[in-house]
This record gives sequence, C-alpha cells and structure tokens, in this order.
Amino acid sequence: MPLMDIPKKSCGICGKGKMRRNLVSHSKRVTIAHAKPNLRRIRILKAGTIMRIWICMKCLKKGNVKPALPRRVTRPTPAVAQ
Repeated sequence: MPLMDIPKKSCGICGKGKMRRNLVSHSKRVTIAHAKPNLRRIRILKAGTIMRIWICMKCLKKGNVKPALPRRVTRPTPAVAQ
C-alpha cells in the first residue's frame, strides 16, 4: 500500500482522522462531539530509508505496515587488564 500524503494526526496508511458526531439529547438539543483515532508514531522502513509516520492501531494490528527494527546502541567494551 502506498503511504498517503495527509495531514498530521491522521493515519498515514488508511487516512483515518478526527471525526465529528452529534450528541442529541431528549429535548433534541445538539452538541458536537469529536472522536479521535488511536494513533501511534512509529518508524518504518520504506525504499531503504527509515521514516516516522502516524499509524492507527487498526492498520498496525492488520499488518499493513511493518515497523523498522529498533536502533542499536553500541557501547565501547571496557578494556580488560591483564
């Protein structure tokens, strides 16, 4: 699947973003409520480069994208006295 060129805080795979809905009371008074998707910012490997994008958990669980391997921190080995 191609990565979509979409605004921040929406899924880079499926495009899921903030949604609006009406909460209607018994007296038919309308209040606007917002529902936000469950997004995570993860590192992915695309065309040999590592990039960070926002991905919803639904796409991550489905396996639409594979996360890049975590960075390895190399520490110098201590010198052994002989």
